[in-house]
Amino acid sequence: MNTFSTVTVQNGGSFWSPVEPAPHPVPANNAWSSPGTTVDAPRFRSTPTIFDSPAPPTNALAASPVSRLQPRTVGQLLDGGFEVLRFRFRTIAIVAATVVLPLYAIPQILISLAGGVTSRSAFGVSDNPMVDSGGQLSSSFRSTVGLGYLATLGLMIATMIMGVAVTHLVSAWLMGHDPTPAATLRFVRSRLPVTIGAFLLALLFKLLVGVPTCALGLVYLLPALSVLAPVIAVEQLGAAASISRSLRLTRRRLGPLLGISLLWFIASSVVSLATSAAAAAVGGALTSSERGAAAALQGANVVATVVLLVVQVSVTALAYVDLRVRTEGLDLELEMTERFR
Repeated sequence: MNTFSTVTVQNGGSFWSPVEPAPHPVPANNAWSSPGTTVDAPRFRSTPTIFDSPAPPTNALAASPVSRLQPRTVGQLLDGGFEVLRFRFRTIAIVAATVVLPLYAIPQILISLAGGVTSRSAFGVSDNPMVDSGGQLSSSFRSTVGLGYLATLGLMIATMIMGVAVTHLVSAWLMGHDPTPAATLRFVRSRLPVTIGAFLLALLFKLLVGVPTCALGLVYLLPALSVLAPVIAVEQLGAAASISRSLRLTRRRLGPLLGISLLWFIASSVVSLATSAAAAAVGGALTSSERGAAAALQGANVVATVVLLVVQVSVTALAYVDLRVRTEGLDLELEMTERFR
C-alpha cells in the first residue's frame, strides 16, 4: 500500500507525492522468496537430534551372520557357513532331522543292517561278495547297491530342500525376522513342488551337458546352478524360471563360485575321512568286534554328512546374498527401503 508525503516547491506551494515503503530485509542465506511474503530468519539447531544420524543400512536381525551386508571373500563365505549353523543351531537341527533322516539316514542304516558297510569295506576291503556260489549276483549285494543308489538320490534331494530351508532363514534374518522350525517347515512344504521340479530339470540338464562332454561341461554347470535353491527360496519363481535366473545371476562370478566348490570338496573330504577313521577305531576298541566298529562308523558317517550338508547349503545361501550385493546392489536397495519407508 502506498503512503503520501508533502513536497514543498520554491514558490511556496506544495503537493502530495507517493512514497514507496521500504522493502523487508531479505536474509543473505535465502536466494529466493515469493513476492509479498516475509522471509523468516535462518534457523539454527544448537544440539543434534536423532534425525541427524544416518539410518542403518538394513534392519537385519542383531548378531546374525547377515547383520552387516558387504562383499565377502571366499574364505569369509566358508567361515560364514559355520556361523549360520551356530547362530540358530536348534532351528536348523530340527529342520535337518525332519528332512535328512527319511531321505538319507534311514537308507544308510538299512545298508549297514544288510552288511554293506563294515570297518574294512569302508577302506576298500569288501565283506559283501558280489556273486554267490552259483555265479549270480548275491541278494545281499543287490539290496546293498539298490539302497546305496536310493541313499545317494535321497542325499541330493535333501541337499536341495535344506538349501531352500536355510536360505529362507538367512533371508528372514536379513529382514529382521526369526522363523521358528515349524514356520520354516511350512515354507519348505509350500515350495516343495517347485523344488522337486527344479531338481529334476537341473539333473536332466547336467546329464545332457555332462555325458557328451565327458563331464567337462559340469565345470560350468556346477557353479552356475549352485544358487538354484536360494533362488527358489527367495524369488518365488517357477522351476524353469529359477534355473534361468540362477544361470543369469552367476555368469559374472563363475570363478569364485567354482573356487568355493573345490575348496569345500577338499575340506569336506578331509573331515569325512578323519571322522570315519576315528569312529571305526573308537568303535572297535570299545566293542572289540567288527560289528561294533561298523555301527560306529555308519553313525559317524551319517552325522558328519548331515553337518557338512548344513554348512554347505549355508555357504550357498551366503554366496547368493553376496552375488546380489555385488551385481545388483542389494545392500543399497535395502538401505533405500529403510530410509524412505
